[in-house]
Amino acid sequence: MDRRATSLSGELRPKGEHKKTNLYMTSMNSKLSLVVKCAVLAGVAAGFTGCKCCQHKQGPTGNAGLFEVMSTDGNSGTLIIAANIFQGNSGSQLCFPTSQGWDKYYSYTNAANIPSVTVQTCDPINGTTLETGIVIQNAFNPNDKVCATNTAACTPSTKLTKDTRSTSNNTKYKATIFYKSSTLGGLTNVTVNWSYP
Repeated sequence: MDRRATSLSGELRPKGEHKKTNLYMTSMNSKLSLVVKCAVLAGVAAGFTGCKCCQHKQGPTGNAGLFEVMSTDGNSGTLIIAANIFQGNSGSQLCFPTSQGWDKYYSYTNAANIPSVTVQTCDPINGTTLETGIVIQNAFNPNDKVCATNTAACTPSTKLTKDTRSTSNNTKYKATIFYKSSTLGGLTNVTVNWSYP
């Protein structure tokens, strides 16, 4: 029987003899280093392809749950909203009453004055069972709004929505995305695309 011990590197050493190990060179740290390098490369790649990424801590619980990818000109983007940060009920919105199953909503207001906006959930990532609705309203006048749901032109599913509107006097708008939780299925996020046409 061989009385030598095997070191971490697989070398045979006499029993009781130990080799010092540099903690910065262990396999766990090299894996972490690789993850960090990949994250940096992904950020550089996003910069070269014209994407800006930022994660926001928003929502009713204050948890991170909204990820936004925006074009370099700031005229379009995608919001990936975690289903668990949507608020419960219809938010007192008459277009989408709770009595008709509209029990989840998420609102955001744009940061710049614009003449028109399109907000849509027409994205294959949202699947074919999710039913959504969208309200775009003047941020300073909640009665000045456009509601839309079940858009026939949404090719992934007619249960998804596209809402386009002009904003009066170039004011800010507030968009509210609704969904029926009974139609969420296995989705954990709702993908919303926006643009300033």
